[in-house]
Amino acid sequence: AELDLFRYAGYSGKLTGYGSPSEAQGEAKEMMSNRYPERNSAYLVGAVSKRFGVETGYEREIELGPQL
Repeated sequence: AELDLFRYAGYSGKLTGYGSPSEAQGEAKEMMSNRYPERNSAYLVGAVSKRFGVETGYEREIELGPQL
């Protein structure tokens, strides 16, 4: 019972995206999965880093924050 307080059933980590749309820190993004529908929810964008390279083009790394 006490362990249930520490269980997290959502997504965590970073995602890599290319091009647009652009995200900003503090925005809410909807994440959906056919494989894990219990994780479908909005997540706060914790951080965004953007890069541009000849081989990769416009690339952004999005760090997911807490589930809303």
